Parts: sequence; structure tokens; C-alpha cells
Amino acid sequence: MARSEQETIARRFYEQGASGQWDDELIAADIDYHGPPMIGELHGRDAFKQVLNVFRTAFPGFTTTVDDVLVDGDRVAVRHTHYATQTGDFAGVSATGRTVLVPGIEICPPARRTDRRVLAPRRLSRLDAAIGSDSCSRR
Repeated sequence: MARSEQETIARRFYEQGASGQWDDELIAADIDYHGPPMIGELHGRDAFKQVLNVFRTAFPGFTTTVDDVLVDGDRVAVRHTHYATQTGDFAGVSATGRTVLVPGIEICPPARRTDRRVLAPRRLSRLDAAIGSDSCSRR
């Protein structure tokens, strides 16, 4: 797959995350997502989509800016920033009305590999602090 095509697919993934309208081709059916403590390990497309919907419910109208897409061979790393206001319950915290900015990095394997792990650094502790939760320290 060409570098420009990999970057286009990565950007499309984050655009769809904000809209909630997913093309299943962008999420492997057997995805293993290794997320921050408040999310934990997710296995399979349905589980991954479900946790994204939890975010969209607690933070409706969130937006994501893709800051960088780095392609190295068949691996893609995406640095992004989420912007949102918590108007619903999340991680045991009732709606706060607080606006949050959450930076993140995901390293995504190529679609044709059997290893479907997506690695997300444990950066959501900033979200915890912004909404007054300690869920990242509880796991």
C-alpha cells in the first residue's frame, strides 16, 4: 500500500471516530486494542466500537485533530488531539461540563498482518485530571 494511501486511511479513521459513522473496513474484526487503564484491553471490532460510543455519549460533539501521521514501511503512527466537553457520565464521574483536551498517539499495524494490536499509550490520565476522576490510577 502506498504511503499516501495509508495516511488517507488513518485520517479517515479519526474523522469517522468523531462522527460515529464507521466503515467496518477500517477496524479489523479481530482487533486487539491495548488502551489506557480506564479502557483496558478490548478484543474485536464490536467491543472497540462500543467503547468509542461510550466516549461519544459522555463527550458528544467531540472533535479530533490529526496532528501528524507517520508512515514507516507498513506501520502507521498517528499523533492526534481530542477536544470535548463532558456532558455525560464517564469513568464513574457524573457530567462536569468541563472542556478537555486530550493528546494521544496510536501505532497501527497494517491490515494484512495477523497481529492486529493497536497500541495506545496511557495518556488518558490528563482526561482523568480534567474531569476529576482517578480511574487511570485504579487499574
